[in-house]
Amino acid sequence: MQFKPYAAKLHRIIDPATVVLEINLGYCIKVPVICSLMCIGVPRESEDYSCAMRTLEEAFSKQDTLKVKTEEMDARGHYPVWIDGVNEAMLKDYGRVTHLGSRMPKKLVRKMETDNRRFV
Repeated sequence: MQFKPYAAKLHRIIDPATVVLEINLGYCIKVPVICSLMCIGVPRESEDYSCAMRTLEEAFSKQDTLKVKTEEMDARGHYPVWIDGVNEAMLKDYGRVTHLGSRMPKKLVRKMETDNRRFV
């Protein structure tokens, strides 16, 4: 499975694992898209929820234009994305509550487990 890279800007944060990004498709076409951060899962009931929101806001504030890597839309209508700098910050701080979502293909999960081992 091949990732497709896009330039994007943050439009809105829904929760620590879900954001709305304004994706630049080129030719002055910008589309707001609901995206799920790969490998991140912080339940709303968790005591880490508010800290995770702050960490996510800080990670986004450090970057002006985001480099987003994504694949096909999942069953919920969200695009699973990997944002350089943002996913790493969340994995580093919230490694104990992260999960490799079951909705992702097993082959991709295994690849990400090996690629992200240094962050968790």
